[in-house]
Amino acid sequence: MIESTYIAESTVIPNQPRSLRLQALRRGGFPSGVEGVWDKGKGTAQAKGKGKGKSRAEPEYASDELGEAWEYKLSYLSSPLSGREYAEMNVRACIALDIVGMTARAEIEDFIETLGFRHSHTYTRIGYLFHLPLPTHSTLHLTITRLHGSNKADKADNADETDKADETDKAEKADKSDGSDKVDHAETDTSEPYLVQLSPARPVQAVTTRNEAGLGDVMRMMRDVADRIDGLDWGTGR
Repeated sequence: MIESTYIAESTVIPNQPRSLRLQALRRGGFPSGVEGVWDKGKGTAQAKGKGKGKSRAEPEYASDELGEAWEYKLSYLSSPLSGREYAEMNVRACIALDIVGMTARAEIEDFIETLGFRHSHTYTRIGYLFHLPLPTHSTLHLTITRLHGSNKADKADNADETDKADETDKAEKADKSDGSDKVDHAETDTSEPYLVQLSPARPVQAVTTRNEAGLGDVMRMMRDVADRIDGLDWGTGR
């Protein structure tokens, strides 16, 4: 996943900057080592070499010539909420923005610029996602990812995103090929840190309906899950 943050050029409330979060999730593509050719006439990506003769229909979010599918999510995020009840966690108000029909990153970035936001930073997250079911109808997400940061403010197209993802995939394979099963964050040769996050699978509604867990209930369950995971020093990131 590639995540970009955009900051509003003008603030409405002093010391409370507004921000937009653009998430790009790769949903498709050929397996590693398999090349492909895009057939514009048929609208399919044809594999070459291994798996030759098999074609795949154009994905809904296809944006490059090799059938790489990128799904974009744009959300408005508030500053972390302050208060004693939010001291242990990073709680933000989140509003999803409708970008249906926009499948190209450049198109979405132009839309963000018209809203008065400028690019702040971008980083890539690659790792593992675990689904933790709760007694209610909710689910928690536990992610263990490695961050690959980029402070470049220039626009990156989907081809660049694919290259970055492939490079990080090769780096992950290189780390696993050294024959060692021990994982020690402090002794790794790379400077990219590991990030462990626990969050609701979907935003918690401010006003809940019957039989749905409220914000306080979800925070209490997250606290119980975090206390059962040993060896981690949890923080809010502030």
